[in-house]
Amino acid sequence: MRGKPRWLSLLSVSLLVFGLGVKPLAADLKFELVAASEEVFAEPHDIVLSPDAKSLYVADNGNHRVVVLDPLTLAVRGRLAEGEVAEPHDLAFDAAGRLLVADTGHSRIAIYRLEGGGGRLVGELSG
Repeated sequence: MRGKPRWLSLLSVSLLVFGLGVKPLAADLKFELVAASEEVFAEPHDIVLSPDAKSLYVADNGNHRVVVLDPLTLAVRGRLAEGEVAEPHDLAFDAAGRLLVADTGHSRIAIYRLEGGGGRLVGELSG
């Protein structure tokens, strides 16, 4: 379909690129804002889709927390790690489905077991 613009949401592009290993050319992609969050972020750094694809997790570096969003509407579902992390930088899931948060302000990886729209700190990795 060369020559015809393809309108995809950011989530669709992410799933296409990372889920299927397809490498689209930047010139082939057009973006359309289909949803916006009312949440106020301060230096958001990383975003990761949950293993079940039902939640987006945003490392809100400047607000020292992780925000949980609905991946389709970007409505806030919850927050976690408030008061427990400082400058969260990167996010990833381990094989057990726990959220790993690079807590740069405390020089550690904080490990969270997810519960609804939040989570509970269950461990850490530090040097």
